[in-house]
Amino acid sequence: MAADISRIIEIEGFIAGCLVDADTGLMLTSQGGGGADLEIVCQCNARALAATVEANQAQGISDPVEDVVVSTGTHVQIIRPLSKGEGLFLFVAVDLAKTKLGVARLQVAAIERDLEF
Repeated sequence: MAADISRIIEIEGFIAGCLVDADTGLMLTSQGGGGADLEIVCQCNARALAATVEANQAQGISDPVEDVVVSTGTHVQIIRPLSKGEGLFLFVAVDLAKTKLGVARLQVAAIERDLEF
């Protein structure tokens, strides 16, 4: 099972994007890559998402995670758990100099809404 995430390349500053099984870190489909080993990236991001959920539970936060955003001086990574397609998330990496974080987050959310399984 793999949904079509091809629109993900339209995000300003796009570097890489993947649809990932959150439980296993298995990459189901991808676009781009920028030379990164996306299979390892997906596994690491699955652990980051799980740690965020666990930290929220420890704080008594019951709201579902909307996004996990990791930023460096040059890149932003967005991990977005899917509301449909439970147990999956979208991972998107963008060049910070070529995008605005808020716009990129909105674009990822729109792509999630349009995904069909």
